[in-house]
Amino acid sequence: THSIYPLYLLTASFTTKPIMNQVEIRTVSPVGSPTSPNALASPWTKDCTYIIEATRKAHACCKSCSATIEAGRLRVGVVYQHRNGFICINWHHVECYSAVKEIPLSRLEGFSDLDSMQQKVVESYHLAQQEPHYLPAARTCSA
Repeated sequence: THSIYPLYLLTASFTTKPIMNQVEIRTVSPVGSPTSPNALASPWTKDCTYIIEATRKAHACCKSCSATIEAGRLRVGVVYQHRNGFICINWHHVECYSAVKEIPLSRLEGFSDLDSMQQKVVESYHLAQQEPHYLPAARTCSA
């Protein structure tokens, strides 16, 4: 008498695990550690790097509005990292990327390379997008 064991399918991209005479197939990432199926939905993760520059050629499209970013116009790049080491930059018009107000000017790579007029434009846009700061209520003194 032989006990019946589930068959194991071993390939480069899948591992199997027996569960009560059934086989559960788990995906394996390229490095070999098991990952959840939801984690494989997108191999790209957002990096904490932001780039600002004046467009040299009009070949990139804004990821927010899908329009071409004209030459000489300011654009913000959001860097994404692929799990295999590749990088991708999603370019946006400065006015289309609403999260630009949350990025400190010191974290915008390339800001110091802009000419003074472009820096003033970015600073004024950045300040205009921030919430207004209210002064605390004045105290009255009773005399």
